[in-house]
Parts: sequence; structure tokens; C-alpha cells
Amino acid sequence: MYRPRLLLTMAIALLSAVCYADEPSTKPTTAPAVSNELSVAMQQLADDEAAVRQAAQDRIVLMGKDAVPPLKALIESTSDVEQRTGAEAAVARIAELASTGPTLITMKMKNVSPKEVLNELVKQSGVSIKDTFGENGWGKNKKVSINFDRQPFWAAVKEICSVTGMSIQNRGQGDALYFVNGGNDMTGPTVIDGPFMVIAQSINMSSNIQLGQPGNSNKNESIQFLCFAEPKLQITQHPYSIRLTEAVDDTGKSLVASGQEGMYDGYNADPQPIWQSQANLVVPDAAAKKIVLLRGKMRLVAATKTEVIEIPDLLTARNITKSAGGQSLTVKNATANGDDITVNVTIMVPPNGGNIGYTMAQNIRLVDAAGNKLGNPGINGGGNMTKLEYQMTFNKRNNEDGESKFGTPVKLILPIATETKPIECNFEFKDLPLP
Repeated sequence: MYRPRLLLTMAIALLSAVCYADEPSTKPTTAPAVSNELSVAMQQLADDEAAVRQAAQDRIVLMGKDAVPPLKALIESTSDVEQRTGAEAAVARIAELASTGPTLITMKMKNVSPKEVLNELVKQSGVSIKDTFGENGWGKNKKVSINFDRQPFWAAVKEICSVTGMSIQNRGQGDALYFVNGGNDMTGPTVIDGPFMVIAQSINMSSNIQLGQPGNSNKNESIQFLCFAEPKLQITQHPYSIRLTEAVDDTGKSLVASGQEGMYDGYNADPQPIWQSQANLVVPDAAAKKIVLLRGKMRLVAATKTEVIEIPDLLTARNITKSAGGQSLTVKNATANGDDITVNVTIMVPPNGGNIGYTMAQNIRLVDAAGNKLGNPGINGGGNMTKLEYQMTFNKRNNEDGESKFGTPVKLILPIATETKPIECNFEFKDLPLP
């Protein structure tokens, strides 16, 4: 009874062979590589059960950009509406995660140097990394092994630091991450939420009394955090303070201070991927020993599209103006004197730009002939809300090892955010001891 189906299958195969033979030789002869895991998930996008289809789509999204070519091929070939819709949604979600979601890192390395581990992190994440190894640094002869699969960027960084004995140092210099031997910047209770990491660093309690007014005394308590955003996010604003949504001590008392809504909306136009923040707490009762539950969130703003202003032939540039995203930069002149490079600029911003002009100045980088970048200038000057005049001094020794590795600047670059979107980070800590 299966013979007719067998004959039909053979006929289709023969017809397909004839059709393929007649197609142009420039047509790819191989389909995008598909792993067994991806193949199964793509088939499940056509499942009758919505829950199965959604679970399959979620798994595909976690596979990242490698899943996109097979998904696009499926979109072109399938006649199943649910399967096509699921594949299209997965492609869109992968694109979204590529810009604002966590980068997933896989490392399976044995008996390698810490430097090799960092090189692999750079390869997979694209992040700029600085380290203090040097040619004869501490990690030259050290060997480590590391093994994890598809971990969010900050979870990967935490594991790398644990295995190698390194830590990230907050230097406030652009989007580069500085790895150093030892250090304690990354210690403390930690929560990772997508592309963000929040470390609870300390809880402080203070009290004072006005001696001339014995009845006038005050006690205050606050919690300090060190916050991290993946450098790829290009954060343009982050909040001055973190908003706590719940904080309860072991006596059952709520420690959420009043005024949280106002704190939540205060922004700092700072592009650094690592920053400190804090939240005020109600002073707990004397019997309280710990915060049993603390939940909070912060809303940040990240660039989803950027344009790069470039000023070539920097040292001969005179009154060159370039614009992007409603903002403009004029390089009036630039001079080099030993290790110092001085650049005089005028920055124009929209009336509602806030302190974006100063942030633009902080984002300016010089580039030498080898492609090395130099940032973190000293900035002097000022102006009004729309026009600012700055004298910026870059020093070639202003890097992680204090050596003049930067050559003669050949151009100036400035990335400008032309589109942005809010991104929310949520965190939860438990059993934090009280002072």
C-alpha cells in the first residue's frame, strides 16, 4: 500500500534534480548550516500548541545571530503561516537583542593564559578591553581553564575574573573595560539582568545632633550600588539614584523612603558603562539585623542608532564644522606639544539638550595612523544651553600603563546618538546585613 507514495517521492526527486540542473550556476548550492537543536526548534514553530511554538521561538532567540540565515531561508520556503510568523518574530527579536540585549558568551578553554581568555572575550563581544599585563606582566606564565556555555556578558566577566584573579576597575574613561590583577570593585552581592549588572556595595548609616538644639537630631541610612552596562549599549543617560520598589527588614518594617518617584526620573547624561548610584532607606528599628528583601529598578536611555562625526587631518584643521542628529561640532584648531594635544572646539546643541554638550566633549576621541584611540581629555570652558566653547587637552600618557603609545593624531571622531530608547534594569537582593 506504500508503493504509490514511494513512486511519487521518486518522481519529485527526479523532477527536482532536473530543475536544479537548469538553475544558474551562481545560485548557492548549500543551504545555511542548521544544527540539530535549531532544526528541531524551527519545526516546532509549526506545532499546533501555542506554548510549544513560543518555547521554540525563545530557544531560537537564545541561539543568536547564527540562527538568522536558516530562519530567513525558512521564511522564504515554508507554507505554514504559524511557522513563518514565528520565524519572522525570532529574527526581529534576535536583532533587538543584538543592540539592547545581553551578549551571550561561550568559553571552553584549557590551560591558557589570562590574556588569551580576554582576547576570546573581545572576539565574541566586540568590547574594547585594556589590561595591565604588559610584556612581562603578572599573567605571562599563569595558566587557567574555563568552561561555560551561552552566559550573559556580565556573568561571563564575573567567571573570568574568578578564574584568573582579575577584576574590572572603574576608571571612567570611555567604553573600554580595564582589567587589573586583584582588586575588589566587583565584590558584593550581585544581580545580572540582561545586559546589566548591579552590585550592592555598602549600606551606610549616619546620625548627627545640633548641640545648640539638643532636640534636633537626625539619622539617615542609604545603600550604595556599582552599576554596569554592556559597553555595546552606548548608554546616553542613567539615573542619579535607583528607585526601590520594596525593602523589608527582618522585623517586617518597610524601609522604602519617600520621594522614590522623583529620584527615578532624575538623569545624568553620562556615557560611561560603569557608574555608582544609591538609594535612600528608612532607618530600621534597633532590633533589625538585616534587609530580608530589597527590590529596585532603574530606567536608562541607550542609543539605538548613531552617526559618527569625523574631522580628518586634525592638526591642520581650521574652523571645520560637521553635524549629526541636530548637534554640531566645530574644530577651530588643534596643536601637538610633546605628549599633549590641545583641541579647541565649539559645540552646538538643541535648546532642550540639557548638559549633552559636555557629554559630547567627553565622547570625543583622537585616532592615530595605527587606529589607536585616545580619550579622557581635560576639558575647560563653557557657555550657555545651546553653545559651548571648550579647550580640550589630551595626554598620550593618559592610559592604563602611563606610556606614550599613541602616535600623531590623524583624525578626530565623535559618535552622535540619533535615535534612543529607554531600557529598564530590575534587581532583587536578599538577606543584606544592616550596620
